[in-house]
Amino acid sequence: MYADDVKLIKLIRNTSDSDLLQEDIDSVTNWLSTIGLNFHPGKCNVMVYTSKRTPPPFPYNYQINNTSLNFVSEFKDLGVTFERNLNFDSHRQDIESKAYKRLGMVTRYSKPMKDLDVIKMLYQSLVRSILEYGTVLWLPKTICGTKSIERVQSRFVRSLFYKENGFYPLYPEYIESELLVEHLQLETLENRRQNEQLKLIQNIMNGKLNSPYLLEILEIKVPNIRLRHTRSRDARTFHTPNKKENYVYKSPIVSAMEVYNNVLIKPTIFQ
Repeated sequence: MYADDVKLIKLIRNTSDSDLLQEDIDSVTNWLSTIGLNFHPGKCNVMVYTSKRTPPPFPYNYQINNTSLNFVSEFKDLGVTFERNLNFDSHRQDIESKAYKRLGMVTRYSKPMKDLDVIKMLYQSLVRSILEYGTVLWLPKTICGTKSIERVQSRFVRSLFYKENGFYPLYPEYIESELLVEHLQLETLENRRQNEQLKLIQNIMNGKLNSPYLLEILEIKVPNIRLRHTRSRDARTFHTPNKKENYVYKSPIVSAMEVYNNVLIKPTIFQ
């Protein structure tokens, strides 16, 4: 048995809630000790998730076996870097840096190659996979973030165009990256992320992802019966909460429901 990746989460409104969280930490610590396992306090951290620009103070001293735990502003868990505001900007910048380095390696080692399909396969397996790991969770919510990720693929398609035609598509003639992507029969990274969101909805509704909690969140909207034409808002498949708070935008499930509501050709969710 392994005690890796144990997480305790609690909504903290006051000191009493902090006391209860400390009791939970003590309970789990005592249970592990009975089966011969122990936490390593130096590898345990406390993170406060908040939508406020100014993070709250940290007056409470959480402890494991009388050893204080460190508060952190970001933490990497299963390959994804979490921040206290759930923006995932640090994670996006990190994977972009890794993808550019990997793309440079692919470009260098593929110089003697003549088969463009092989080079494209190398890009998909070694570079694009970095940009798409866990994408349903951390996908960018801003235009700037979306364009920043798309530039990685744009650089690849330009280099492949140069290898095929002998000149870059920026000079003497400018060619849009979108056209190059279509020419290589690739999808934009944004479209691929949306497809993964649609698959998430399908897997939850069909029971392939066994999570009663997520299934409860997927609230199907019952349209109003009207004699006049139906408004676009009434034609939505899922009911999503009003986005009065920024944290609603950051919910992976809410974002996936919005994507499903907005696509023109909706995939089947009941099988």
